[in-house]
Amino acid sequence: MDYDKYDNQENQEVRRKRRRSRRHKNSGCAGTMVYVIAVVGASLVISLAAIFTANDVFAFVKDNAMQQFYVSENTKLTDLAKDLDKQGIINYGTVFKAYLAVKGDSADDVLAGEYQLNPSMDYGQIIDKLTNSSSSDTLQITIPEGYSVAQVRQLLLDNHVCTADALDKVLNQ
Repeated sequence: MDYDKYDNQENQEVRRKRRRSRRHKNSGCAGTMVYVIAVVGASLVISLAAIFTANDVFAFVKDNAMQQFYVSENTKLTDLAKDLDKQGIINYGTVFKAYLAVKGDSADDVLAGEYQLNPSMDYGQIIDKLTNSSSSDTLQITIPEGYSVAQVRQLLLDNHVCTADALDKVLNQ
């Protein structure tokens, strides 16, 4: 029986020490203040990143100035992010790529040529402008009599009417 009392007293002392150490860890409001400051700081950083990203994606507050943008032949839509970022039409190329991935745009190739793009356009408008085959510009091409299909194809490609892949697809139908 004495052994049980000794064991019980020892267990009680261990429990008291554990309580004391927990109290010391949780005591004071310094730990709470550090936690609150960390949460508020992280929230502020995340909020600012979301605001700047949303401004770029949806063009809420951006400059209204038309810019010439040239696209070379066989350029993929995802490859344009760097060039659009460089020219200041968009601010975040990686966000543009992520937008394309989320949207699941099926148009891989952009028609080669010069485009009038505005930084005040949102990402959807930029993509539509670059992938839409209908253009407001009219190009007059004269095909001389006696041209073969290969010569007509080359004439259309030289005048940047469409991409080679798109033209081959139409010609092979």
